[in-house]
Amino acid sequence: MEVGEKITLANAIVTLLKHERHQKLLIAHEDVTDLAIIFVLSYNLYRDAAIDYQALSVKSIDRAVQDHEDEEQLQAIRSKLSARLWDITTIPDFAVKYRPTSDLIKVFVSWISASEPERQLCACSVLRNYVCSDEIASEMVQGLNCFKPLTCILMTGSDTRVLEEALRLARNLALPVKNRQILLKPSFLDRLTALVTESENPNLQSAAISLLRQLIKGQQTGVLLLLSSLPETSTPPTTPLSRLLVHYKNASDLTVRIEIGRMIVEMWRTIHTPAPSLGPVAEKDTPEETLIKNGEDVVKPVLSLITESNNPSLVTEGWFGLNLMASSKLGSKAVWNVLHSNEAFAVLKSTVVDEDSGSKDRDNACILVDKLVREIVSRISMWAQTSTNSVHTGCALSQAGFSREFIERKRGTD
Repeated sequence: MEVGEKITLANAIVTLLKHERHQKLLIAHEDVTDLAIIFVLSYNLYRDAAIDYQALSVKSIDRAVQDHEDEEQLQAIRSKLSARLWDITTIPDFAVKYRPTSDLIKVFVSWISASEPERQLCACSVLRNYVCSDEIASEMVQGLNCFKPLTCILMTGSDTRVLEEALRLARNLALPVKNRQILLKPSFLDRLTALVTESENPNLQSAAISLLRQLIKGQQTGVLLLLSSLPETSTPPTTPLSRLLVHYKNASDLTVRIEIGRMIVEMWRTIHTPAPSLGPVAEKDTPEETLIKNGEDVVKPVLSLITESNNPSLVTEGWFGLNLMASSKLGSKAVWNVLHSNEAFAVLKSTVVDEDSGSKDRDNACILVDKLVREIVSRISMWAQTSTNSVHTGCALSQAGFSREFIERKRGTD
């Protein structure tokens, strides 16, 4: 068969597979491997089509010198094949038919380490779709050691597209707790931080922060690592979190700013989650005290979830995060210092007063006000000796900028 005929046949196959009915038939007959074979053959159309699983898994394909026009068409075919494989792996039957121990999944895992970026991109995107449950994620990591080739890419890779897909696959694989713990290493968290602060690609930055957020979820060890000084000498000491906070100040991309805010909320949530003892902490700051030492810088990203996101679920997450921060004296002081001179102060008042606000947001805002009142009252000490608690609170709120109507409405919610 001539090269042109092979290209025509490959295009016909790709076109047929636009339809879900044909995709399901391919799964039912366990013929999805044929698409991987076509993908590999596209690098050398002069090669015999008899390819086994070992040949599919080679790290570097022996590419033939092909006509420039043909090569452009073949690149387009590989792109379409990746898209079809993505579609196929979204069909629930695929994960039932192809278990992590199947030869095809092992082929895709081997492609993560391939020399050709197109194969790497295809593997990461397909496997990211495939990892649809904790069970599959555990089998992929514990059984197939999928993190080994992924961390190699993430620690040493330079192709932005591959790095981004690898980050998103790693995030899905890190859903089970045991899998997260494998990646909780200082060198790896430092690398993720560097991908955020040194890259100019917002998509790559947000993917790296999203993985960081997933890794520290419920893991106080992970929070401590973000708060730990980096090896290089600097004054004051630099931590992964301090680098991210500096990046937040300079970031213009909303997605990146939101992701940093969500990561900080996760840090606070993890700190307030009961966990096994981390050992003696005598004469050392608790993680909460260390985190709040960043002062107002650690509050502003969380505030952006409320003032910048325009997403109801993120707004709720922002109020929740501010509440967690304001649970301590140092935290409430930092929150108040930011709120009092920020447009969010008006948002706070309107959320409490407006009965049409989401009930959860209004409840969180009211609780936050109660916590902030303690901070306000402690600052206006001259009233403490002459006023009852009720009058004292009202005067403090009024002095702080709350209207009489707000004070009355706030009291009505208590």
